[in-house]
Amino acid sequence: MDDGGIMLWVAGFALVAALIVPGYLLIRSFGASRLAALSCAPVVMVGLYVVLGMALGSAGVFTTGPVLVGCALALAVAARGLAHLVRRRSSRKSFRSVALPCEQTPSQVAAQACAPSVLRRATDWLLLALYLVLGIAVTAFMTASCLTSPESIVQEYDNVHHLGVVRAFLQSGLWSPFAANLYSAPDAVAFNPLPLGGFYPTAWSMLAALAASLTGCSVPVAANALNCAVAGVLYPVSLFFLMRVLFPARRDVVVAGSVVMLASTQFPWALMIFGPLYPNMLAYALMPAVAACFICWLGPVRTFGRKGGAAESAAACYPLARPAAHGRWFALVLVGMVTCVFAQPNAVFSLGVFLAPYIVAKAYGHGRQRAAARAAGLRWALAACVLIALAWIAVFSVPLVQAVAGFTWAATKTLLQALRESGLFMFRFASLNVALTACLWLGIAWTLKHRRWLWVSCSFVVLSALYVVAQTVDGPVKALLTGFWYTDSLRLAAAAVIFAMPLVAMGFAALARLLAGLLARLFRMESPDQAHGEARKIGSFTQKNARTCRFCGLRASVGAVLAALFLVVSFGPSVPVSLGPLGHLGPDDEWIQPSTGMGAVVGSLASMTDGAVSPKLTDDEREFIRQVQQIVPAGEPIANLPFDGSAWAFGAMGLNDYYRYIGTYGVEGETPESRLVRQHLDEYASNADVRAAADKLGIRYVLQLDQGAPVPGPQDAAFLHAVDDGFDWSGLTDITDDTPGFTPVLSQGDMRLYKIG
Repeated sequence: MDDGGIMLWVAGFALVAALIVPGYLLIRSFGASRLAALSCAPVVMVGLYVVLGMALGSAGVFTTGPVLVGCALALAVAARGLAHLVRRRSSRKSFRSVALPCEQTPSQVAAQACAPSVLRRATDWLLLALYLVLGIAVTAFMTASCLTSPESIVQEYDNVHHLGVVRAFLQSGLWSPFAANLYSAPDAVAFNPLPLGGFYPTAWSMLAALAASLTGCSVPVAANALNCAVAGVLYPVSLFFLMRVLFPARRDVVVAGSVVMLASTQFPWALMIFGPLYPNMLAYALMPAVAACFICWLGPVRTFGRKGGAAESAAACYPLARPAAHGRWFALVLVGMVTCVFAQPNAVFSLGVFLAPYIVAKAYGHGRQRAAARAAGLRWALAACVLIALAWIAVFSVPLVQAVAGFTWAATKTLLQALRESGLFMFRFASLNVALTACLWLGIAWTLKHRRWLWVSCSFVVLSALYVVAQTVDGPVKALLTGFWYTDSLRLAAAAVIFAMPLVAMGFAALARLLAGLLARLFRMESPDQAHGEARKIGSFTQKNARTCRFCGLRASVGAVLAALFLVVSFGPSVPVSLGPLGHLGPDDEWIQPSTGMGAVVGSLASMTDGAVSPKLTDDEREFIRQVQQIVPAGEPIANLPFDGSAWAFGAMGLNDYYRYIGTYGVEGETPESRLVRQHLDEYASNADVRAAADKLGIRYVLQLDQGAPVPGPQDAAFLHAVDDGFDWSGLTDITDDTPGFTPVLSQGDMRLYKIG
């Protein structure tokens, strides 16, 4: 492993430690158990770091990683000490430690005969370790397969902003969502060519800057380390917490979740390709933990027999939150919502869609319990649906939300295409994973029998329906239903995949149990269900025999074999597949090449990050920029054509270029000096206005990375996001070695650095 690879691991470890350690101490101060504190620590700390960054900026303190972590540790230690003092002086139970749902002591477990297989504390830690081991292993495999080097960057439009904001944070010391632009440093503010300002979710940029500041690594390495930490640690911990809360008495389902959690190409891998949507990836990785806190706050869904009367499942015997803990779970929910807003606000609405069926199920159970009648439960469920719909419309009507919902992605799929993608679990940019799809539908079927989790299937169906709307419909209905996600089907698909993981895990566990049962019949073994039935007859529910133990071992062996096969199918070499009658359903099918595994994602990411392959910012151009940085005095802005790849040079390499964004030029608010530079800088020797503009901006150098290449036209706007008036860049493209007033300082092939004057 080279120095860059080592620094990638160091930066990732430092970032995880900065999130876990202070967050663990802080949450423990409020009486949470160790497992709950560890699971929720990233959710709390991401939001806290953003708030601290804003506070330090308002106080005029130059923010750095050590300063930010030091403030967080000081707060955590102070809160821990104060809580310890209060707990010692108070005998109130509300100040005592509150365990994670179903995290009872052995005596409590023995007293609850309705759930003999409830998870114990030691098992919890082993399961969490399993999630982390598989998460880190899969992420390391994908990183090694997709990135040509730790310095690789995805050369797509959004990454200009993401990497640039990280660089601006490090240069300006202002780590605030209200200073999230590429010109926030004091020297850059003076020559900023564009109207910039307002709120932008910066949690991802803040964490990347934190990693770079703590370890001294480059911005690209910090960004890649953060993405690896999100995929390999934060998301597995968050999903484990949700699985642990949903299935407190089903260890097999929780184990299955660790196997399937990263097997879909849609999350997190596709979010690294399109955009890339790094802020959404971070927000979505934290969503499961926030959802788990919400479920802990309100408690389990009740189940009822078909002919009336309560028929609680085994796990429902355990309340998810004791009375003393309700307020603390609610506080964690609020903190999680704030964190999601700082990361990417549409995560809050994804959470809302996921939890809406849960709220309806809770309302139904509450109404039916109060009146002991199904009609009463239906009335309560209907009332919950109406309130949720009214809340949706009310939030949609907020002017700030309207500005987001006004952004429209045009429909690109036919209805049959979109339904096919949802049904086969191969959303946009996703490969067909037969094992994943089969487990999903098995899980949905399983919830039809075990109706306590039926609401999870409903959540997935609703999110899939929103995906279909985003892909097939245009107009106000689309804006109302999917505007919170910028009408972007990719974000909806990622949310659907995350919240489908419990269903996939249920299907995987059911399949393992089914195969084990078949083998048990073949070898005449006795299943635990049969043993429990026999024990009831003799009045000893907990009695076991040797055949039952052999069956448990058989089921574990079958599960291990299935897990190995599942991982090979998901992460092994891709194999083209035919969809048969489901193929060629719409105009987009010429772009779809169905295959298994992660091959499509690996190929796409590798081509986007490999400077030897990408035509945007090549390895030769990077080396040329390094030479430019050695020649141009520090602090002097360099006029550049951002479309030739130099737009990434600021964020990735720290080049002090003038034009740092690819788009929005030509809009109202662009400075007159910028217009003169874009359109007439080549007239520097003969135009006094141009000379005055260049002198005011301090521009003494011009960079060209693709001299003589065709100027981007309006037909390229789909990628460049440029404005028609902004395509007049003749002031830069018309400069050649013979242009008066410009002296070549550095040249190589079609790359040039000119000195003005």
